[in-house]
This record gives sequence, structure tokens and C-alpha cells, in this order.
Amino acid sequence: MILKISKNRSYSVPVVERTFDILELLYRARTPLKCREISAQTRVSHTSTYRILRTLLQRGYVEQNLDGEFLVVKSMTKLLSKQRKMEREAEVPTGDAQTTLATQEVIQMLTAILRILNQSGGRSAT
Repeated sequence: MILKISKNRSYSVPVVERTFDILELLYRARTPLKCREISAQTRVSHTSTYRILRTLLQRGYVEQNLDGEFLVVKSMTKLLSKQRKMEREAEVPTGDAQTTLATQEVIQMLTAILRILNQSGGRSAT
């Protein structure tokens, strides 16, 4: 797995960024989306989008309907909503229990994603 240093000197993992782009798109979508729509809107290759979606489906983060469209499961919607709230409040440290719980949930989700990456031998989804 290769870590890149971004302009603000923080580290990023490209496949994790693509995964979050896909999850955030599905979170914002008013209706379920097909793989090709997700790929086009996130500018993630179709192959990577398909592989990420299949992994998220297997892990229970997204659902697929009978028309082949994807949507975020309700528990993920709640988690992403908490993450967005944390991002908005990031500049004002609160230390309250709800923020701590949301942080723990985000860490658990990231840990699960990193476990997936490790199981695949660190290969990129592209």
C-alpha cells in the first residue's frame, strides 16, 4: 500500500479516498444509483467502482436492489451524517460524549476498510 503526501502534508490512501467518494455520493443521492452512474459522478474508473461496491456490499455498507442499483444502508447513513457533523465542528473542540462516540464509529469503519485492504494483499482496486 502506498501512502501519498497531500499539499497539507497529511497522508492519504487513494483507494480509501475513492471508497469514501463513492459512499458520500450514495449518501447524498436521492435515489439508488447504477455502477456506471457512480463511476461517472465520482470519476473513479468503472472497474474500481465495481470492485469497491462489491466489497462494500459484502461488508454490509451498501445494498443493491433488483434493478442493480446501489444505496447506502441506513446505519451507514447515520454514520456518515455523524461524520459530516464532526467535520463541521472540527475547528471547535467540544469533547462531548456524542462527538467521541462518532469518532469511535468512524475509526471502526476505517479499521474495517483497512482490514479489507490488508486481506487483498495491499493491491489497489484499479
